[in-house]
Amino acid sequence: MNKYLALVYDSFFFTGKERGCLWSKKEDLVLPKPRTEGVILVDLPHVSNQLVENLAVSKSFSEHSGNKVEYYVPNIYYANRSLVVRCLGKWLSNFFKASTFARKVGAYHGLSISNVSLSDKKEANKVKRQVWSSMSSKQNLVDFTFRGVSVGKAVYDTYLRVTKKATVDLVDPKLEGLFFEALLLLVVAEKYFQSRKVNYVFLGHSVYVNWQIVSDLAIKYGAKVFVTFNSRFPPLHCVNENRGLQTLDHTVYKDKFRVLSPAKQGECLRLGKALIEKRLNGALDDGVVYMARSAYSGKTSVEGLESESGRRPLIFMLHSFSDSPHIYKNMVFPDFWEWIVQSLEFIETNKLYDKYNIFIKPHPNRFQYEDKFVAQLKEKFRFTRILDDKINNQAFGNCNAAAIVSVYGSVAPEFTTMGVPVILCGDNPTAAYDFAFNAQTKDEYFELIRRADELCLDPDKLNQVYEFMYMHFIRSTGVSFSDYPFKRWKPAEKIIGFNCRYSDFSYIKFSKILQPYLQKYI
Repeated sequence: MNKYLALVYDSFFFTGKERGCLWSKKEDLVLPKPRTEGVILVDLPHVSNQLVENLAVSKSFSEHSGNKVEYYVPNIYYANRSLVVRCLGKWLSNFFKASTFARKVGAYHGLSISNVSLSDKKEANKVKRQVWSSMSSKQNLVDFTFRGVSVGKAVYDTYLRVTKKATVDLVDPKLEGLFFEALLLLVVAEKYFQSRKVNYVFLGHSVYVNWQIVSDLAIKYGAKVFVTFNSRFPPLHCVNENRGLQTLDHTVYKDKFRVLSPAKQGECLRLGKALIEKRLNGALDDGVVYMARSAYSGKTSVEGLESESGRRPLIFMLHSFSDSPHIYKNMVFPDFWEWIVQSLEFIETNKLYDKYNIFIKPHPNRFQYEDKFVAQLKEKFRFTRILDDKINNQAFGNCNAAAIVSVYGSVAPEFTTMGVPVILCGDNPTAAYDFAFNAQTKDEYFELIRRADELCLDPDKLNQVYEFMYMHFIRSTGVSFSDYPFKRWKPAEKIIGFNCRYSDFSYIKFSKILQPYLQKYI
């Protein structure tokens, strides 16, 4: 009961310090009167740090475009609950703390459970009945699109996150329920976009059902979509510029680098090299500052890691199983669990444990509940050894490892620099380069695993690593992280009042920082 009371309280009230900090910024966030029929749709997070960011960005765009600001409350899924919850949800939605504050600064209601009609539910149910039976495999679900929207990926990632599972269960009623909720949001949101001229959309994510459906539809109807607090490079990112993804478009890196002058290229390579060397020495730069600690800190001596009996280490770097596996364009396996299980099954079937010592390193930023999945791997595949997630990754560069294996981890440039081959099997920021061994199919991937000890790195490709580090982490594409007041992560610092990191925020200063970035979108 206390859990539900806390949830209700959190929906309607900000904490004492958070409330005081937020209301002190109210006058700074008051929105201008609209001058055109155009609309800005803004996501309303329940965390005030993110709420202030979204409203501040919306205000800046509204000032320059004259567009009206409307808000999106991601609670349409309440329409798939009991009658009591549906009715209360529709009524109470107007009194949620974020909605109340947004109206106080001049935002108008745009999209929420209040938009849902009985005909919307009937339409979503009709579509579900037509297509649900075709979700006969995990890959079918991943690949499912409807009206140009990546419904399958959104449902898949949301299911993993809300059920705290490592992979989907295709016969789980919860999965079918989520599928319906995604279709319902699609139906309702599409009517919203058809009824208005929405020019800009600001969301915290462009993954998971509540955000990916809206993002994909907004792009379909000609809006510019920006990811705010879950974007990293830059801290405010237009997803239209990368196939609807909330990551940078790495496919253009090489072409953009080629047009630089030789002198500028040399300077960029030096900067990229300096950055990777700092990271390998334990520094947390903007690219990895979300990590609780550097992967290159801690002990580098690990008993039993070195080659033995002619068997070289083959090291699998796990991902967080339920943390948006489909954030990039594609991957060879439907999810991270299928990747590691099928990899270990291939090793077992072909007795490659006679050729390699198989090690698994859990992701240091995994959710705590994922420890049971790691234990299941150890129980099922007795030839594996689970490593401490606090081991310094430098240890893997000193043990004559055959290869490091990941789906799309940041380890590719790091271990390549250390002279260790990296095997990948999905779209990832390094995919435009070939310093890592990136498989496009399962056959290619398993063949790379089979002959991992034969893979050789070309030392001439180190410049590719430095080029990548510059293009992905240093090159300015808009607002710089150092100038942006809404810092996502502050390394090596205990934050008091985590949700009030905007306490020194000034809209006048922020709008000046943002103005050069937004000019090309107005």
